[in-house]
Amino acid sequence: MSININIDYAADDSCQIKLWAKGNYKADEFLAACEEALKEWDDRILSLSGKLIRHAHWRTIKADSETKSHGVSDYIRIESKQGKGAYLVTELVEWLPLFTEERK
Repeated sequence: MSININIDYAADDSCQIKLWAKGNYKADEFLAACEEALKEWDDRILSLSGKLIRHAHWRTIKADSETKSHGVSDYIRIESKQGKGAYLVTELVEWLPLFTEERK
């Protein structure tokens, strides 16, 4: 099974990234896919074994004017109750640094 991992930038200029995927995945499968996505993204070799994941429902909404002014995105994802327009996600609980020590 191939898991499409998304890598999102934090909208608060903290230079952090969030890894997530649409759908409900087991921790070991999701974390392995995250490791592979990071390797493809910037050659980052990182063990995520044992890291916490969580399952939630999100909605994609238009970003507020402050978020847009930072040039980050026109849309953001927010946690939501299950229902029309909401989608199930699996996410890595921990935010990761955008840059590795080698790339600073």
